[in-house]
Amino acid sequence: MEKIEIKFSEKNTEEFYFEGQKVIVKKYISLENKYIIIANFVNTISDGLLWSNYIEAKYEMILAVVDLCTNVSISVEQENLIENIISSGLWDQIQSKIVNYNDFESEVFEILEFIIKYKNIELSENGIINKVGEKLSVLIDNVSNLDLSENGIKNLLGELKKETDKLADVYPTVKEKPVRKRKTRNITVE
Repeated sequence: MEKIEIKFSEKNTEEFYFEGQKVIVKKYISLENKYIIIANFVNTISDGLLWSNYIEAKYEMILAVVDLCTNVSISVEQENLIENIISSGLWDQIQSKIVNYNDFESEVFEILEFIIKYKNIELSENGIINKVGEKLSVLIDNVSNLDLSENGIKNLLGELKKETDKLADVYPTVKEKPVRKRKTRNITVE
């Protein structure tokens, strides 16, 4: 098969007029800009409760697209900025000029689904069991490294007493209780 060379148009922007001003929009969200916008979206979503951060993340995504893909100046001091961008119709016009916006939005929602599944796994029984297993593993490692000789136990009790004394200074109600030996009976099983 014979190869052909295609010359691509240099024009990678679209223009339209909005309230008497020329708005220039990049026709394509670049890979670099996708990374920036999606990283910000994921950070906002992951910080705290998923459902409460979704709207904030979506609005930040819109502002990031406007900032990175247009010549429209974004100023955080502007009152009701996101509401004005959306309700004025500016966002609809910008969004319609970006050829890959729908694909980009689909990618964002795929990532959001992944985050939700990850959080569900983290909170599910398996996730909890895995975390408990990890903690038990660390505890077993720590216990196995203890010096259980007579001298080691004396040192451990001495450290425990020092830490208890520190705690008693902070919380005066904490008192040292003597350890009592319990007498046990010999039980025989027939």
